[in-house]
Amino acid sequence: MSFDFEEPDAAREARTELARLARSWLLVPPTDLARLHTAVATSPDCLVLDLEDGVPYRKKTSARTVAAQWLRDRVGWVRVNDASTRELALDLEILRDSPGLTGIVLAKTESPQDIDIVSAVLPHVPIVAMVETASSLRQADRIAECSPVVRLAFGIRDFCSDLDIDGTPEGLAYARSTLVIASKTAEIAAPIDGPTAADDRDTVAADIDTAKKFGMTGKLSVRARHVDTINERFSPSADSVSQAHATIAELGPCGENIETGADRPRFISATAVLSRSRYFGRLEATKSASLAQ
Repeated sequence: MSFDFEEPDAAREARTELARLARSWLLVPPTDLARLHTAVATSPDCLVLDLEDGVPYRKKTSARTVAAQWLRDRVGWVRVNDASTRELALDLEILRDSPGLTGIVLAKTESPQDIDIVSAVLPHVPIVAMVETASSLRQADRIAECSPVVRLAFGIRDFCSDLDIDGTPEGLAYARSTLVIASKTAEIAAPIDGPTAADDRDTVAADIDTAKKFGMTGKLSVRARHVDTINERFSPSADSVSQAHATIAELGPCGENIETGADRPRFISATAVLSRSRYFGRLEATKSASLAQ
């Protein structure tokens, strides 16, 4: 989505909040501006210009140029190449003076030192750190505690390749749980699940439901047609909102009617559901207004 730059402080605060709550993270190679405009029209919560896997080596220079051009008067996240490559320095250099840069998605984050490399060039820029290997998963606690990191993201394809496993819910259960616990203990937002390889809506929906059971609250996607499903499935359902209203009516707006130990978690959960529902309602209205301009 895009924001006007008339109130940069307010826009920056809004984008920071969005980073913590965003459901859909659409990865789009910045091969040309028309492709990016098409992606924005699908209304992802976060548009991610992908300079890593989405762009072959021979086209990385031109992709950086398009990304910088986009970020002159539009906003977006950028997935940069990992710290083991010479490409990262080139990515960061061209992004240094981009006014629309919302944040960085750092591919294959292996340690806090990788975060430091990015922060040295782009201080105060939020970072989503991608965990994509067994060694990275072992470092998830330390990575999540780095101050620029606002969320962790699960690079499923490379993780499965690193461990030589299939991407079944059972095979990925430990990794997903580890990322959720690392995020919680570091007091950052819940992690973002990896993309679904299959293209059909039912498979995407099933993958989202699995990720939600582990406590994840967002999803990367490389297909724009998955955005609506992701946003829908990660939003509170009508039934959960209705139940939350009933719980608040019973326990009081400020929890003044809480009587037992079981009441407090019910109250906290209901409050969270209603807060997310209100936020996503405002977000969708903002996106609709932006697209109408």
